[in-house]
Amino acid sequence: MESIEGIMKEAAIFPNFEPIEVLIECDGPRTFVLRDADDALCLAHWVDENEVIRRFLVAPCRAKTILQLKRGELGLRESLDQARLYCADVRNDGTIGALSLVQLEDVPEDMLPAPGTMLTKNAEPAVRSQ
Repeated sequence: MESIEGIMKEAAIFPNFEPIEVLIECDGPRTFVLRDADDALCLAHWVDENEVIRRFLVAPCRAKTILQLKRGELGLRESLDQARLYCADVRNDGTIGALSLVQLEDVPEDMLPAPGTMLTKNAEPAVRSQ
């Protein structure tokens, strides 16, 4: 698994890495909403895995961001592009093995959704007229 440069953080930031709403599921939750230790909403998106861990990018965000993502008004990559972004290596038992604060530009391009990728295949970027 490719490494991502970041600042190591305490796993206690996400004491319960459990979805409160699953947005994409394929052999388990791939993109979902969860809450951090401060009860703030976060968007988690699967980016890689091996036999031992599943790696997610996790971005604290507002409820409005989740709603825009679900409506097709905001792409998945753009939803992850927040001031704080974590890389969470989650063990098979659901506990966090490693957590680091990262920058979106430090995540390898092949791990990220393409710009403008919508949550569902049927969604297209919303066009706003001025």
